[in-house]
Formats: sequence, C-alpha cells, structure tokens
Amino acid sequence: MLRMGMEIKMLGISETFLNVDEACEFLRIKKSWLYQNHKLSGMPSHNVGRKLLFKQSELVAWVSGQ
Repeated sequence: MLRMGMEIKMLGISETFLNVDEACEFLRIKKSWLYQNHKLSGMPSHNVGRKLLFKQSELVAWVSGQ
C-alpha cells in the first residue's frame, strides 16, 4: 500500500513532505521531467542530505500560481 507523504510536526505545525516519487504522482508528471526542470521551473524543493523533498502545500501554491 502506497503511503502519500511524510508528515512532520514541529511546534504544533504540521507539514506533509513528499519524496520525488510521491511528488511525481501528486503532480502527474514524469520523474525525468522533475529532475531536469524543477530548478528551472521554480518548483519549490528542499534538499535534506542527499534527498530531494517537496512540501505538499508549496507544490499546491506553485501549481496555482502557474
């Protein structure tokens, strides 16, 4: 069963982070497009160590602003 996102709670604030596969599924895009264009397109992302993560709320705002 696929679990969408990882919820992180800090100081009473809850954020859902998506890894690359989850972000692609959420946005219905190919993984190759995401890796090639996420910086050029201004897609909000966060590097945590070697992992590329996306806040679900930031992706929604980014898509809404396109």
